[in-house]
Amino acid sequence: MKKTAVLLLAVMMMLLVACDKGNNQVDDPTKQVEQEQTEKDDSNQEETKRDDWPDNEFTALIPKPEFSFLAASVSGSTFSSNFAGATIEQVRDYVVKLQEAGFNVNAEVKDEEIYGMVTYDYKASNAEGYSIHIYFGNESFSITMSK
Repeated sequence: MKKTAVLLLAVMMMLLVACDKGNNQVDDPTKQVEQEQTEKDDSNQEETKRDDWPDNEFTALIPKPEFSFLAASVSGSTFSSNFAGATIEQVRDYVVKLQEAGFNVNAEVKDEEIYGMVTYDYKASNAEGYSIHIYFGNESFSITMSK
């Protein structure tokens, strides 16, 4: 049940990312005319969109993923980003790079098939106390980091 809930949450996140602020459906974010790259709302949350991989304290610790970047946000001590078009092999290779970058403390891996869909879940920390959570399902890939 928990895995199904996580899967549904990931799918809902991807649907939300695919919509602009006006709630108009975006058919292909890579073909849309480039809009303002960074927006700030009243809660001091910064969101980066399109092909602009952010430069912050979190991304400085990890290799840049080679997947189709959709969006990222930083809110307080948490960084989140979403990608599309990833394969399970690419995600597994990326996790090896994360481990080489030091995210291998208390590592947990779940690599399984649920209802015919491959899912991959990786959680770990580094020596400095940053934690990372990687989730992959149905070609959608997300990274969540916190301090």
